[in-house]
Amino acid sequence: MTHGMSARIPHSHGHRLADTGRGLVALAGVAVLVVGIPAALTALVGSPLPAHVPTVSSVTRALGNHDVPDSFVVKTLAVVCWLVWFELVTSLVIEAFAYARGRRARALPLAGGLQRGAARLVAGVALLGALVATRHAPTPAAVAGGPLAPLGQSSTLVA
Repeated sequence: MTHGMSARIPHSHGHRLADTGRGLVALAGVAVLVVGIPAALTALVGSPLPAHVPTVSSVTRALGNHDVPDSFVVKTLAVVCWLVWFELVTSLVIEAFAYARGRRARALPLAGGLQRGAARLVAGVALLGALVATRHAPTPAAVAGGPLAPLGQSSTLVA
């Protein structure tokens, strides 16, 4: 994973429980960021785009008279929020593909901290996936029928 993050195999039940909690928080975070932010913006602001394109003269007149309506400021902030959300979702997708390929994601322009946060969320969700996948998997010792032999030594005797 990028930035030195990788899923690790838990060693005890306590670690497994803590890692599961981290993974669930990461999964909830991804869901809130990907679905919750657009839902909130749509519910609170609606479409940030104007119903019709204003003329240059009306924009110049409004700016000259310092007659900028509050709705303009709110909708401008909503556009900024949508752009940041788009950058975040793009970072999540790029980090997820990079993780799946086992490679480092390329740096996105202007993403900086957003991309690092996305990498941490992807690592958390991947950790949860690894924990779920290995939940019922037998330990290597159980499969081999006992402790593993060190490399270069055989557990069977050759006559």
